[in-house]
Amino acid sequence: MNILLILFTLAILISLSATKNNTEYDIIELIDWSVYNKEGIKEKANDYILFESKIIDEIENIPDEKCSFDSVIVPIGRYIQDKINSIKLIIDFLKYVPTDNDIREVATEALFEIEKFENDNYKNNKIIFHKISKVLENIKTGLFDEPEDHEDKALLNKIFKDFKKRGLGLSKEDSDELNNLKKRLSDLTNDFNQCLNEDITSFTFTEKELKGVPKNILQYYEKIKKNGEVAYNIDFDELGYKVIMEQARNENTRKVTREIVDQRCKSNVDILKEIAIIKLKIANLYGYKSHSQFRLENNMAKTPETVFNFLNKLKEKIQPKAKEEIQKLLEYKKIEKAALNETYDGTFNLWDFEYYRKQLLRKEYPLNKNINVYYPVNEVIKEIHNIYEKLLSIKIKEIKNPNVWSSDVRQFIVSDEITKDIIGTFYTDIFYKQGKYDFTSSYILEYGYKDENGNRVHPCGVIVSNFDKPTSENPALLSHEDIIDYFHELGHIFHLLLSENKWSKFNGWLSEDDFTETPSQLLEYWAWEPQVLVKISHHYKNHEEKIPLDVAMKMAEIKNCDIGINILYQIFYSLVDLKLFSIEKEDEDFNPNEIWNSLTKEVLMVDSMNNTWPIANFDHIVNEYDSIYYSYLWGQVYSADMFYSQFKKHGIFNTKIGRKYRNILKKGSSYKAMDLLEEFLNRYPNDNAFIENLDLSSSD
Repeated sequence: MNILLILFTLAILISLSATKNNTEYDIIELIDWSVYNKEGIKEKANDYILFESKIIDEIENIPDEKCSFDSVIVPIGRYIQDKINSIKLIIDFLKYVPTDNDIREVATEALFEIEKFENDNYKNNKIIFHKISKVLENIKTGLFDEPEDHEDKALLNKIFKDFKKRGLGLSKEDSDELNNLKKRLSDLTNDFNQCLNEDITSFTFTEKELKGVPKNILQYYEKIKKNGEVAYNIDFDELGYKVIMEQARNENTRKVTREIVDQRCKSNVDILKEIAIIKLKIANLYGYKSHSQFRLENNMAKTPETVFNFLNKLKEKIQPKAKEEIQKLLEYKKIEKAALNETYDGTFNLWDFEYYRKQLLRKEYPLNKNINVYYPVNEVIKEIHNIYEKLLSIKIKEIKNPNVWSSDVRQFIVSDEITKDIIGTFYTDIFYKQGKYDFTSSYILEYGYKDENGNRVHPCGVIVSNFDKPTSENPALLSHEDIIDYFHELGHIFHLLLSENKWSKFNGWLSEDDFTETPSQLLEYWAWEPQVLVKISHHYKNHEEKIPLDVAMKMAEIKNCDIGINILYQIFYSLVDLKLFSIEKEDEDFNPNEIWNSLTKEVLMVDSMNNTWPIANFDHIVNEYDSIYYSYLWGQVYSADMFYSQFKKHGIFNTKIGRKYRNILKKGSSYKAMDLLEEFLNRYPNDNAFIENLDLSSSD
């Protein structure tokens, strides 16, 4: 890089850094959130674009014969990916969390401008791709040496493949076709989502038809008259649908609800068909037989055939268990039909599962509704942090008076228990605030990397949730589901923090799509261990009072309640997704809804409903989960193998196994996830532990 660019780079990086010194923690980079106001966000986005444009210009002007790893790849990795990427991550985060709608809107607009600039000037830049290609050519001809470092080699290959997968190696004719297809695909995706987002489907049920639905839920819906009777107009948002399917005693009410919901957005069936065909055409342009083949190439599974084999073998093992569970639910149905003096036909329908599962839970797992009193939020989080500390040989220390975006946000510094070296930092923004993103999730603010001097820039993440905030009058109490969620999200955070990658591109969080969830799914297991549920409990009125062990054991038993049916649903959705995007030729008779209906019978062992098109609601597969819906189940299988064969076998607080686990996470994503699993397990992974944990032996 020339001297002018170096000086310019230093000036911009000082502007972009937005860190604030803290004398107690001057070894770690702390974000100065005070600069992320409306004007500050705009300035950061403008500086980002200006800085990146200078780097792009510098690379474009490198003579072909001087294109090397150091002259081309290092500036991309060091500056575009490492140095300034955190600004984009922070702005993306600010789209969701601030309570100030103006901040969210400014962040959304700023991120749009950054991404538009990058798509137009960097990601689809043929000159940059040419320079990257020249690096490989010059190495091949011996003009420059190939990098020796493992991550350097991986970075070169990764950057080249990323550009190539965007179609930059195509001819002018194919490139134009690709751009047209992508534009059409974007329009179709927006149309699909818009139909669901704008849907206001509702139905009026009489109070009698809604028997069993709690009155405190009905109060949220419009109360009217229907045929002279008191009635409620139920709109089928998540709450309305769930409460009817789980608690409405009238079978026809549940059937009508399911039918109405599955008749939404009929136009989406044709849209989905066209989406699948366009993705096939794009895959063909890249030289692949199907979209699934294209999408899975860099995953652990590698091929659609591997995933089909995985899902079908699992289906064969799970279906006998599911049949037993269905039979048990039918017994509940038979008893209830007799009590209601209604005909029992011995049929298990799509609208039966949620309702009779709820009945089973009430009668066979009669947990006191007040178990939450043992789990006040701040005490539970402290105990969960203690478990992570012991397991991973780390220390989690809260920063006093942190610089944050909201007064109730907390920040923690993580360090190694033995060396005392700083590992990274994370925030928790876990209390409900109006306007804030309303799901539990985790975000990355900095991936972490080694700078040009070999110094560590530390990773940083955030856990976001919407728990009730404790007050002097009302404690904030967590449900078991909340506890599981926190274990899960903290698993993501430590996947991020424990990576010791040289380049930010290879943080562990950026591993293969079908491994990303595995570390967080692994840590969920601790939330199902009775001894853990006792350990983290403190009655909110008496800190020393623990939840009784027998209650904790009953909580843990719920994990496998109707697990066979639940897994079959995951297999079902995964197979629908994979079959839809594994087509290898255009076919006018191709009907996505027929795929859904045939698999309903084949996998779930129930009949689909006539005159419905539920696949029109399956938005996951048009929003980034196309061909990889299986990945969550894949992760469940391998996380079970890790937990039972290592942690459960040797002790769930065994620090030696915890260190062994850290040793594979620290390698990040430059190594193949399957190789890391084999290293941790000392063998090739399998589904034995997953199956054994489901207690399928009685179903053989």
